[in-house]
Amino acid sequence: MNTETPGTIAQGLFARPSVLAALVLLVPLAAAWIFREQKLRASDPPSFSSFRFFLSGLFFWFFAACSIIALAGPRWGIRYVEDYYRGLDVILAFDVSRSMEVRDADGGGKRVSRLESGAAAALETRAACEGIRFGAALGRGGGILAVPLTWDGEVMRTFLESLLSSPMSGRGTNLEALLDAASDAFESGFPNRRVIVLVSDGEALSGSLSLALERAAAKDIGVAAFAVGTGEGGPVPGLRDGEGGAVYSRRRDDVMRYAAFRTGGIFVDGNLRDAAALLSGHLLSLAPGSFSGGKRRETRSREDLFAVLALVFLGASKVCVLRRRGNLSVLLASGVFVSVSLFSSCSRVPGKLLVMEGNMHSLGGRYALAEAAYTRALAYGDAVPYAEYGLGAACIARDENDAALEHFAAAAAALEKLPENRELSYRLKYNGGVALFGKGDYAAAAAAFRDALETDGGRVAAKRNLELSLLSMRENSEEKNTPEKGRGTQEPRMTAFFDYLRGREKSQWENREWPEEDPSTPDY
Repeated sequence: MNTETPGTIAQGLFARPSVLAALVLLVPLAAAWIFREQKLRASDPPSFSSFRFFLSGLFFWFFAACSIIALAGPRWGIRYVEDYYRGLDVILAFDVSRSMEVRDADGGGKRVSRLESGAAAALETRAACEGIRFGAALGRGGGILAVPLTWDGEVMRTFLESLLSSPMSGRGTNLEALLDAASDAFESGFPNRRVIVLVSDGEALSGSLSLALERAAAKDIGVAAFAVGTGEGGPVPGLRDGEGGAVYSRRRDDVMRYAAFRTGGIFVDGNLRDAAALLSGHLLSLAPGSFSGGKRRETRSREDLFAVLALVFLGASKVCVLRRRGNLSVLLASGVFVSVSLFSSCSRVPGKLLVMEGNMHSLGGRYALAEAAYTRALAYGDAVPYAEYGLGAACIARDENDAALEHFAAAAAALEKLPENRELSYRLKYNGGVALFGKGDYAAAAAAFRDALETDGGRVAAKRNLELSLLSMRENSEEKNTPEKGRGTQEPRMTAFFDYLRGREKSQWENREWPEEDPSTPDY
């Protein structure tokens, strides 16, 4: 279970300096007004009318104070909310200090260096973990990001193979700097689980590993400790002590186990034959195919409470100066209506606002931020189909067609529980067809576009895409039945697309009715 430190009222009220300044300025102004009113009332004979105007002004100041506090976003109290994740991001953090050159690791019947053993296991793990984003960081005294998070398996394979063939070791070991560099590589707005695979022998000559682990745990980053080397150790190549003797290095299991324990990760002994399989199995267990998660504890937002209080005080300030009973009744009825509307709809507003935020990010091409907003909107029931649709559209933009289809299916299932929405139903079927076409499943794409047209038969885009899917099916079928020697070099979908455009252009020119020429007009 993920936890978040409970906030206090003061933290919520004073988190924004501008709002705090407005609240501080309001206090002396209100005090000066009260002092002035008291002086005026002392000089004039007391009356019920003057008392009503005094109460009206007092309630107005309460209205202003509650409005400012609501803008500050006060938070207190605890609630548990669903924590959703989309997939898994992994940073392979390699300790490349001099001790990693010690050749005491098992490399398939022969002794290899610790770095070679860790790189080989990472290469096997990367090959087994399809659908997971990987990156890499190196610790050479300090920490550097060597490969940013990427879906490109070829980039990671090339980098890991370079670790096997090129010496990269440096002096000193600073696991704190290495973990910090790996933690900073994750995108804060992306709703993925985050794991650092620490490949090291556990020896640290500088830095504070415990502090780095605390910072990683605060960001909900787990550490899988992959320990290389042996407890007996071996001499560090090219390193001598003050008396000219060899310097020995031994694996520190206690350090690596602590790193895993502190962040809720696992410890893997790199000398085991199935070490890479254990690591890849752990990573795959954290990368579900759909959104999942546990409960996250967070502080409750209380700005809606102060917003309602502000409206109440504003209404009270107006009631105090009313003279006619009819006006009072109308005002009270309006106040009851506004209050009921606020309390009945306030739970729906945040989900819709999050969907709108995701739409804005998606239009700007900021798909990671869009997916984060859509994911948070999944906690609100009425917003689920719209959020799932937005996630699917973002997946199409990233060429993740399988994931897009999963989100569209989830949106359709959620939409069945809500009132009919023809536009969203059409978009789900239409974009499902786009995703299927991107996968090359032209028959299923054509069926999806037909379903979209059954929902709304006036959409030209669906008609064109249906024609293109049918042409692609025909071209694909003809290519399969054509001998290899006679096949063209064009992709089937491109050929079908050009045939489609050519046919439409020909039809456009043939169907146009031309007026008869006037022989008296000049011939240009």
